Amino acid sequence: MNILDYVKNTTRTFEEMPLNPVDSLVLSQLSYARLEFAEPKPENLLDRLRRGVTVADFFRNEWFEKIFCDGISDSDNMNLMAYAVASRRYRNLKIRDIVGDFDKSSEKQFGAMIFRLDANTDFVAFRGTDGSMLGWKEDFNLSFMNEVPSQSEAVEYLERNYGSGNRKGRNRRFYVGGHSKGGNLAVYAALMCSPEVRSRILRAYSLDGPGFRDEVQEELDRIQEKSEVAITKLVPRTSVVGMLMQNSSDYQVVQSDAIGIMQHFSYSWQVQDSDFVYLEEIDTGGKYMNRTVHDWLQSVPDEKRKVFINSLFDVLAEHQVDTLQDLKEMSLTDMAKMIASLRNLEEEDRTVVAEVLKSLAGAALPKFRRKDNPKNPEEK
Repeated sequence: MNILDYVKNTTRTFEEMPLNPVDSLVLSQLSYARLEFAEPKPENLLDRLRRGVTVADFFRNEWFEKIFCDGISDSDNMNLMAYAVASRRYRNLKIRDIVGDFDKSSEKQFGAMIFRLDANTDFVAFRGTDGSMLGWKEDFNLSFMNEVPSQSEAVEYLERNYGSGNRKGRNRRFYVGGHSKGGNLAVYAALMCSPEVRSRILRAYSLDGPGFRDEVQEELDRIQEKSEVAITKLVPRTSVVGMLMQNSSDYQVVQSDAIGIMQHFSYSWQVQDSDFVYLEEIDTGGKYMNRTVHDWLQSVPDEKRKVFINSLFDVLAEHQVDTLQDLKEMSLTDMAKMIASLRNLEEEDRTVVAEVLKSLAGAALPKFRRKDNPKNPEEK
């Protein structure tokens, strides 16, 4: 079963069963819903403020087009929220401090929200990469920038909600987590926030989130050794995103019923009872992709990485590819023209471009489940 089945079938509240890794993925996935675009009706606002806004308050069909508009997992995200609204475990969770920040000038795509698990505990969910090329470009910028705009905003978000200046939040304990880039933000913010805030973090969850540049990772490791912040990193068996700049084996591998890059998406992760189904290691496909990108990163200086990434996304922009949906709708002829426009790149760079475009194209496709494809080339 997957997280949809888990939410549909789990009846125990958080008081009866504490948060587990599957819950961290459920709440992280719920943060993809753009609740910042929902507008409470004025006549209900006072009552909602008194009791707190819950998941159910946002599940209105007049808002569906606004809040489920990623172009990636919209249908599944809608079903997840529907099950959450019906679930004894999730339906009464209060949500606060919903933020969505999309800024082309600074190349920032950021989102976050806070779920109140019980009287003393929260879960801070950082939104992962959405279907925009801007969001994906910020991910790639991680390869040459020590701090991208979303990372600094994630730190500010924790300080604003749990720092000494927040009367309600300064004594609360909380988890942080996120899927994809949201996982990177969760780990970064958990370790880079003030010691006072950090001391109340119960655990940080990175769910197939990319890693960090070597010098950034070294600084984070030093902080973690002193503070002993608990970090759980989970990746699917053919992880691509989560293994980017991952320089240690400190992660767990989750079974997925999808193929290739599609394993990145949460709904393919396999669940048993109240935990994931775990494997010993990532598979050969994941190792090949990781080695290709890792070797390229090791051989290319920062300035060249920046030029390369800007060139790649400039070409996408020139071909009016602003979202993964645009890429999905490209004809093979247009795709060939786009790739041909990169012919001036060095051969090694073209190899990496091919892998990147293949991954992006894969992310744009509908889910392709393993059980539907008996001729899966990854299976020997």
